[in-house]
Amino acid sequence: QFKLFSLLQKCCNACICNSQFSKDEVQKIIPNSKIHVIYNGLDPLVFKKNLLLRKLTRSSLDIQEDEIVLGIIANFRKQKNYPFLLKTFEKLSAKHGKLKLLCVGGGEHLEQSKLIVKRRNLNKKIIFTGYTELIVEYLNAIDILVLPSLWEGLPNALLQAMSMEIPVVASNVGGCLEIIQHMNNGIIFHSNDVGEFTTHLENLINDKNLAYKLGYNARKTIEERFSLHRMIEEYSAFFKKL
Repeated sequence: QFKLFSLLQKCCNACICNSQFSKDEVQKIIPNSKIHVIYNGLDPLVFKKNLLLRKLTRSSLDIQEDEIVLGIIANFRKQKNYPFLLKTFEKLSAKHGKLKLLCVGGGEHLEQSKLIVKRRNLNKKIIFTGYTELIVEYLNAIDILVLPSLWEGLPNALLQAMSMEIPVVASNVGGCLEIIQHMNNGIIFHSNDVGEFTTHLENLINDKNLAYKLGYNARKTIEERFSLHRMIEEYSAFFKKL
């Protein structure tokens, strides 16, 4: 990809990155004067908490009202670190009987992950949806969104969950650090640190006030910094200037 970018940038007036992290990466091959950062935005009116939809979706997935659902919206590939997540969830679920994991996405490692779950006898605890467009529906069913990625750009799943007031726990990689203010609008942990990841999840499971605070501030962050309206205005201003 870098070789292709090197060729393309010679024909381009500018390069738009959706995070500072991405900008720092492409600076290796593209002159800094050509690079601009415009964060992704989404419509907060679409990604909004809906209690009726939550009830219907959880019922369709056989999730009880008193069960706590960890969720991940991500394709099954190395980047998303599913083996780490499944291993951590197995330990957590042994301590918390009312815990489930909802995995939304498909990909090359999906069947492998299903086999791991089957071997560990976690079929009743972990739900796989496969590829789907019902992102809003599934997000409504989730209580805590997790993103234990090994690397990221600016993950849309994080923005979507935060817009719906879902507390998020994400690894300290890529653009995640540009979205999340630790313990204010979400939680950051060191990538692949099982102990730290588990501790943060248990704190959220046991402390509803903390979960509410993070979710409330997350929604405010989206409205103020990552809205669709803001993104359109910035693109419009950029093209006029260009």
